[in-house]
Amino acid sequence: MKANVLVIGAGIIGLSIAYNIVKKGERDVVVVDRKYVGSGSTTRCASGFRVHFFADENTLFAIEARKRLIKAGDELGFNPRWW
Repeated sequence: MKANVLVIGAGIIGLSIAYNIVKKGERDVVVVDRKYVGSGSTTRCASGFRVHFFADENTLFAIEARKRLIKAGDELGFNPRWW
């Protein structure tokens, strides 16, 4: 298999990286994982939209991440909160 971009890890970070690379125009992107999408720590912390962090930056980051995830459903054509 050949690809211009190889992303290792199909958790939230790997999929986000691949998604944003494709949005920038690269179409030859492959994502690989040891098991299946979200099989690692991503699904074990899926309820992790915690806004009770002590650092304001972490709270703002979590709030923005939640907004983007909700908005992504319209663009992707499915509800990414139920995968």
